[in-house]
Amino acid sequence: TEISHFQSDIQKLKDTGKIREAASTVLAASKSSVELSAAHSNLARVYDQKGDRNAVISELEQMNKDGMLFTGIAAGGGEGALKARNSDGISLEHSQQSAQAESLFRSSQLPQALAQFHAIAEKNPKIAFVQDRIGLISVMTGDVSSGIEAWEAAAKLNPSSAAIESNLGLAYHQMGMDSEAEKSFRRALALDPAMEEAALSLSDLLSKNGRLNDATAVMKMSAAASPRSARAHNNLGTFLSLSGKYSEAISAFHKAIRIDPAMASAHYGIGVALMKTHKYVPAIRELKQAIVLNPKLEEAQIKIEEAHRLAVSSHS
Repeated sequence: TEISHFQSDIQKLKDTGKIREAASTVLAASKSSVELSAAHSNLARVYDQKGDRNAVISELEQMNKDGMLFTGIAAGGGEGALKARNSDGISLEHSQQSAQAESLFRSSQLPQALAQFHAIAEKNPKIAFVQDRIGLISVMTGDVSSGIEAWEAAAKLNPSSAAIESNLGLAYHQMGMDSEAEKSFRRALALDPAMEEAALSLSDLLSKNGRLNDATAVMKMSAAASPRSARAHNNLGTFLSLSGKYSEAISAFHKAIRIDPAMASAHYGIGVALMKTHKYVPAIRELKQAIVLNPKLEEAQIKIEEAHRLAVSSHS
């Protein structure tokens, strides 16, 4: 399709360092994506007049696919989302408008997308997906208060969505409403114990408020819920290390590396934990491996120099 050709051209331009040309191509692809959405919407209206419900859904689904093919964003919705929204009793008109607004969102035309989602919400304020998108775009454009208002509405309309609760927690935290943020993160984890983003956000919030043991307990539950997630074990190792439980931290980091041998941050974590227990030679080895895996990890080089100094001073 035309959009897939655009996508290929954009990547080639980026790979060859032609950023300005890539940006121009992005704009062209964005315009094409919106034009495709309008075409699918018009076809859906024709099929609706003929009473061909399956064809209507097919056109709306294709509209959503074209938007995703261009951007690759996975911010919610996705294939099947339009069908689900339509089956919930949402009118064809609102489904079409929602799909068009989603296409604008996925092509980064945020003010236009927000205006269209607001227009839908004025006519039908009880569509969770629309309120969720208003919340997301509001926060992305700096209006956190409006984002909170929309996400609160979305959470009431769809109380089974862990993603909405997690996003709401982040917005509360950004506004300094830490008590409400904690409640939202915990609701998200109750709905989806394997949601690593919510677990990490909650742990970070708790640790910043001096509740490091509580933060570590959350990370232990996260790792237990996602035993095959390198990230979950790596996060657990970080909080165990912050708690001074270096042996347990090293064990968690090793689990992360067994799952993902290329995880530089886990090697870095082991190196730091070993330094804390005065094992400088193996610490340097782990820190060097972290740099091999991620040459941009400048902090590892700083730690290596520090470990060398500490090793020398410990033998003087």
